[in-house]
Amino acid sequence: MKKIIALIAVFVFTFLYFSRVAVAVTGVPTGDDAFYLEMQIDGYGVDMPAMPSGLPNVTASSRGVLVVNGQVVEQEFTASLGSSESYCQQAGIRCAQKKSISGTYQNGNLDVTVKNEITRTYDGQAVGGIGDPVVPGSTVRLSVDHFVGNMDDPGIQRFRGTLTHTFIGEGVECAKWRDGEGGICDLDRYFEKAPVVTKYDWTGFVRAPGDGVTVISKTNGEVEKRRAGETEFTPLAAGDIIAVGDTVGTGYNSSAWINTGFGSIIVQPLTQLRLDAFEMNKLRRSGRALLSAGNVGAIISQPATIRSDFSVSTPSGANAAIRGSEMLVGYDEQTRVTTVFVYEDKAYVTGNADQSEREVSEGNKVTVDENGSVSSPTGLAAEDLADRPAAASDGGGIDWRWVGALLALLAVVMIVLAIRRRTARGG
Repeated sequence: MKKIIALIAVFVFTFLYFSRVAVAVTGVPTGDDAFYLEMQIDGYGVDMPAMPSGLPNVTASSRGVLVVNGQVVEQEFTASLGSSESYCQQAGIRCAQKKSISGTYQNGNLDVTVKNEITRTYDGQAVGGIGDPVVPGSTVRLSVDHFVGNMDDPGIQRFRGTLTHTFIGEGVECAKWRDGEGGICDLDRYFEKAPVVTKYDWTGFVRAPGDGVTVISKTNGEVEKRRAGETEFTPLAAGDIIAVGDTVGTGYNSSAWINTGFGSIIVQPLTQLRLDAFEMNKLRRSGRALLSAGNVGAIISQPATIRSDFSVSTPSGANAAIRGSEMLVGYDEQTRVTTVFVYEDKAYVTGNADQSEREVSEGNKVTVDENGSVSSPTGLAAEDLADRPAAASDGGGIDWRWVGALLALLAVVMIVLAIRRRTARGG
């Protein structure tokens, strides 16, 4: 009996712990993340938005989607008229094209639909040869590409899936001939052809976050970016790229969430943060930033097979690093004092006057003064816990991982009670 209870206790603890970190550890983007996905189709070309320049492993011909907060973002993109292009240049015909892209993403599963619709409108003039329209009318040609897939290899950030291509063509035929079949057509009939369905395989790779670049997942209020080598700040929005050398600045009551691919960086109000280094590959995921004013939070996951770390330095020579944990770093420009708050696991802090790493455990904080001396750790106060950075979500949704954990705990309790009742009856 005691062995059974012990095994159940181990199961409950393991489930509760890993249910909390499962999404982060696997490297699969969460529903709150923003990322760029390049999509490649075997044996078929689909008109889609171009990938932003400057992303790793991206060329001028790369196409794909931007996902923000679980939704595929509608973007401007060029779609060819195909065989209709020369036909639409004739007198008596006018062509209009409507294209769209939409979709959803959740827990590694992606669903994207790309539509390309071409409407041909005839004004009543004869067009081309015999049998072409000579009375007003219109036809519609529709192409729908439906992508369904999931992330099958988080280590290399790869998606795989199936593309269903549906093509619905249009037709025009003569309903009434003036002088018998093959003569002049007085009345045309416009009709829709039967759909033609073809399936293809597709592969996708997350290009941002990637080596040297991160992505803004969410902004609140006044958030701006200054590119490396420039002096002017420009507004930031969800889906914008933050590259090495860029500085993010926030105004009063404003904040920004940055997706690193292995965690989140939360830039709090009245803060300036520069991304100094960012590495993301099969073996290592690492970032380094300079905090010149304000407060920044860092929540970093640590997969079993990939080393992940993020460090924040300040102008006074302080440096705080985490590896699969959570911290908040604050820097006061007036006093030049750096404060490091550790909310989960550990942080490693150094100063100019104390280059040996000071290990700061969960629930504690340290300060680094203007001379680079690191203080002894002290416990977090209630106001320190209130300043803990929030996740990118607004907190209004249900965390189903915790619901599952609670249900598992309830099931275990019921099993234990049943075993005890059976034991009592047997005794």
